Amino acid sequence: MGALYHHRSVGKLRGRYILLIQYTTTSWSPNAIEGENPQIDILFNNVVVDSGDYSFPANSFSGTAVAPLGSGPGDSVTVTALAVATWGDGVAGGQSASTSE
Repeated sequence: MGALYHHRSVGKLRGRYILLIQYTTTSWSPNAIEGENPQIDILFNNVVVDSGDYSFPANSFSGTAVAPLGSGPGDSVTVTALAVATWGDGVAGGQSASTSE
């Protein structure tokens, strides 16, 4: 797995404040084929909140999702990118990268 970055912000939904987490995940390789993967899951505290893919030429994607229920501005949330599918070069998935605050 490559790099994983995240940032927290507060949003408002139906009059209530919610904690949002913005993330960017990038493949370990910038190259075509070996750095491509059709399914990368994004997890917050081990719960899948989004899914995307590494496609050349970017081999990267970003998104925003609501933080786990009950999370406050000072609570730690672990954000993980998990390679679910086989990589473009035939290597089995299963690799992950995590970060937390």
